[in-house]
Amino acid sequence: DNGVATSLNIHTLQYDKWMVAKDTLFMWYHSEGVKQQSSGIDTMLIQKLDSNSLTIGPPNAKPENLETYSKEKQ
Repeated sequence: DNGVATSLNIHTLQYDKWMVAKDTLFMWYHSEGVKQQSSGIDTMLIQKLDSNSLTIGPPNAKPENLETYSKEKQ
């Protein structure tokens, strides 16, 4: 809800903000601590979204290339 995103297992990748527009997730990023610094926007289509999980993938992704993230139980 607060526009904060965190990279999983890639400590040099920092997300600056994210936004959803219709069925598309945009995530602005930059790299830190590496020789070849970069920045850009990751764009993913939201395939499924509910209160417990999010399934996303690049445009025209095959089912095996989709990624699903689940909310941690607290």
